[in-house]
Amino acid sequence: MANFTRRIVVSLWRLLPLRLRTLLKSVDRGYLRPTRRFATSPFRGEPTFFIIGAMKGGTTSLYRYLSEAPDVAMAMVKEVEYFTLHHDRSRAWYRSRFPLRVNNSSSVRGEATPYYLFHPYAPARLAAAYPDAKLIVLLREPVARAVSHYVAMAASGREPLTLADAVRREMEEPGTPEEIVRAGGPELEKSLHRVNSYVGRGFYAEQLDRWLECFPRSAMFIGRSEDLFDRPQLFMEEVSKFLGVSPLPGSVVYEVHNPGLRLPLSRADEDLTGAVEALQTIYKASNADLLDRYGIGWDETIGGASLGE
Repeated sequence: MANFTRRIVVSLWRLLPLRLRTLLKSVDRGYLRPTRRFATSPFRGEPTFFIIGAMKGGTTSLYRYLSEAPDVAMAMVKEVEYFTLHHDRSRAWYRSRFPLRVNNSSSVRGEATPYYLFHPYAPARLAAAYPDAKLIVLLREPVARAVSHYVAMAASGREPLTLADAVRREMEEPGTPEEIVRAGGPELEKSLHRVNSYVGRGFYAEQLDRWLECFPRSAMFIGRSEDLFDRPQLFMEEVSKFLGVSPLPGSVVYEVHNPGLRLPLSRADEDLTGAVEALQTIYKASNADLLDRYGIGWDETIGGASLGE
């Protein structure tokens, strides 16, 4: 009976004019669906762990892999940005981004927003809301991360400068005004701090220090992105142990999600060598701090490689 009814509904839907169908889909996506999710927020679970970064470090792949775990419930979208862009919204709004408990009764729930690692106010905001949360951090060799980030912004039309000029701008010119970072919302969404922070996001030691002011070290899983890319199954076994869940099923395909892009054809001949060398110098002290305090390091020859996302 249910299949018969569905066939009738589908047939009637196809009889509607294309413009009307497009309009109805838009209304559903923009109003009806969010309204349904908000209304059912009391019946949705809240997160117990967070993938907090780093951007262009494999967080999309990790989010997708964990979405296939039978005893893990991930947010329905990646990058909810509740503790950065949308911190002024309600907890009900936040819960509406997670599955209904009746559909997924797992007590282990998570979301992935790589901006959290870099945002100066995210640690305190998240700790105030979820003091017992677990945190997963993926760290990619910072020069490779910066290059991948830059190429992604150039390919999407959000970076007109060369990498060398973009690095100089970030190192020499004043950054995004503090009030914009604190306020969040649409101004922060399009700001240099969020979009064009190629260099700043690679100073990992100081970002981790900021998070450790709000969470114990035992609550943090810190891994190298390269290990996820090269040995995904072994890496995910360690993540599963940290979360206290069963290993991922054998049916999981460990493909790279959101792979790195290429520069647009109009800029394909851009020479990145000088910028890469400058970045290697910039990160030398920070990388030493990271190795000393957190035991994370890379072979120097990795710098500038195009790895993973």
